[in-house]
Amino acid sequence: MGLAGVTLDLGVRGQPAAMRLVEVMLASRRLPHALLFTGPPHSGKSTLMRGLAAYLNCAAAGPSGPCWHCPSCRRIADGVDFDVRSIEVEEGHGRIQIEQVREFERRVALTAVGGLFKIAMFPSAHLLTENAANALLKTLEQPPPHTLIMLAAPTRDAILTTVASRCSHLRLYPLAAGELRALVVERTDASGPDLELALEHAFGRPGWAIDILSKPGQINEFARQVETMLAAIGPDCSDADRLQTAADVATSGRSAAERRRNAIGMLEWLELALAARRLPDRLERWAADAATVRSGLTRLHGNTMVRPAVEAVFLALGRGQPIAGQSSAKT
Repeated sequence: MGLAGVTLDLGVRGQPAAMRLVEVMLASRRLPHALLFTGPPHSGKSTLMRGLAAYLNCAAAGPSGPCWHCPSCRRIADGVDFDVRSIEVEEGHGRIQIEQVREFERRVALTAVGGLFKIAMFPSAHLLTENAANALLKTLEQPPPHTLIMLAAPTRDAILTTVASRCSHLRLYPLAAGELRALVVERTDASGPDLELALEHAFGRPGWAIDILSKPGQINEFARQVETMLAAIGPDCSDADRLQTAADVATSGRSAAERRRNAIGMLEWLELALAARRLPDRLERWAADAATVRSGLTRLHGNTMVRPAVEAVFLALGRGQPIAGQSSAKT
């Protein structure tokens, strides 16, 4: 796995610090048994995990990365490789359940079928239930040989401290404006107003921009909802209008799962906007507001009904008050 003088390509762009750490690990042949990738949603964490998994088990891997043509690479790209599994939230649940972790433990105890490594990816490790996280902890403490466990979360403190402490940490960051534009233009055929809207609302997240541009008309609908949402949480809006806007957000989508995803996406955008100080009229209390949004996201991930969760966030932000039971945040 000699990488000297060659740029390793695992599918992500604009993440030199994380890629340098990966290259050092591979060059030293001392790959940790567990890696934790953190960064904003859609910043490239899952892409990097999948690229690293492919590289480690690729039959024709070279200094520049996996071949993506051998049977192992194709199976990993399609998500059907027996040795590489992605453990995600199942339909009908808001979090990763302990039964899923136990099934992973049974699989990881088996010898790899076609690759060198048994690899497990948790793209939403922050959604592990406490019992599931504690069950995973046992494997992290005593992993079987040739096993790699990769977790992804928005922040290090979003997962159980004892789990995070047993992982090597790699941080991914939002892309700079020029890097974001170049990557999105390269991977989509978008141009004109749609492209500009996506870049404006992406906050440096290439995966988000690429995904929303793949759905005709979606970026315009999202921008419209953002404008309506910002008006609803303003001081001049009535509670009745806030509740109506919350209802519109909570009912956007054909299925229950899609409506939940859309609501989560809207609140994630709002949290990023607050953290980036992009909302001038909320600068003085951005941290408290971000904590309110985060509380709403926690409820949505916890399988709370979508509409009441969104209503609670909009009412709290509009009134300048925390949600009942929400921990305080310093501004």
